[in-house]
Amino acid sequence: RRVQGEFNFDFSGIMAETKKEELAKKEEAPKKEEDKQSVGSPEAKSPSKKKESEQKARLLQVKKARQQMDKDAELLANRIALLKQEEWKTRKKIEETKKKSKEIINKKIRQEEKQAKKMSAKEKEMQDLVNYQQEMMEIQKQRQEEIKSIQDNIIVNKQNEAKNIKQQSYQNDIRKQEFTQEYVAKNQEKKNVVKLQEE
Repeated sequence: RRVQGEFNFDFSGIMAETKKEELAKKEEAPKKEEDKQSVGSPEAKSPSKKKESEQKARLLQVKKARQQMDKDAELLANRIALLKQEEWKTRKKIEETKKKSKEIINKKIRQEEKQAKKMSAKEKEMQDLVNYQQEMMEIQKQRQEEIKSIQDNIIVNKQNEAKNIKQQSYQNDIRKQEFTQEYVAKNQEKKNVVKLQEE
């Protein structure tokens, strides 16, 4: 916008200069006719006329030089305006490129964050699975230890029971022997008593 405004201002100046040149040409045409007439007349050969003619020629050269300078200034102003407009376009392209680059970078960052979240969720899932497996192994180990403890207790109880049975059987055998010996002794005593009575 700023460049465009400066370009319009220069253009209006150029139009004003063009109008001035047209007016100068219109004013110059009658003078040229007068110069032509004066040259053809006898009075043109006089020194005053010659001097006036030289002055007019110098003025004409100065005017042409000024017109050329104005044209050069106009061309330079147009060139500057075009350069400013190109600069504005270039800056606009740079800003658009920066904006696109920023969008691409932000998109890449979002994708990386999304991928990182996926990886984090996957790692958490794997860690949860490992923890579950370790927990199940620990439970299985505890159960095996409990089963072994129960089996050991059963074996010990059976051994104690067998030992008790064996000891009870031994005591029963001793009692049987004692009872048999006592029974035999009593019978022998009865026989002796009967025998004494018979005698």
